[in-house]
Amino acid sequence: DDLTELDDLRQILLPQVEQVARRLRQQELRARTISLKVRTADFRTHTRSHTPTRAISTTERLWRIADGLLKEWAREAQGPIRLLGVGATQFVGIDGQQLQLFEDDDDTQAETLDETIDAINAKFGETTIRRAGVS
Repeated sequence: DDLTELDDLRQILLPQVEQVARRLRQQELRARTISLKVRTADFRTHTRSHTPTRAISTTERLWRIADGLLKEWAREAQGPIRLLGVGATQFVGIDGQQLQLFEDDDDTQAETLDETIDAINAKFGETTIRRAGVS
């Protein structure tokens, strides 16, 4: 179904972000670039990407970037969307990233939350715990 409402698109994007972030963590990787792919009803494909200052693997940070890319695209474009996807590229190993002088407490909490959710989902199934929605 082609969608036009931003909230509907965000509800589709969130599980994709969770899956990409979970796969990054399973492979012990972080991504330097996050990309959004949008295909409109007329089959035109549009991409947007963002490279944060440091590589990421937390669901929260990946979500903020992907959601921002979607909102940026929605401000510029019109028409229904047929396909929506998120991806990560330019990988670095978790051990291969430079340490930060001052750790961000939000990052530490997000990593702890992701580790807990990943452990529960690994034991009981990949969709046992998911984020409730978007804000």
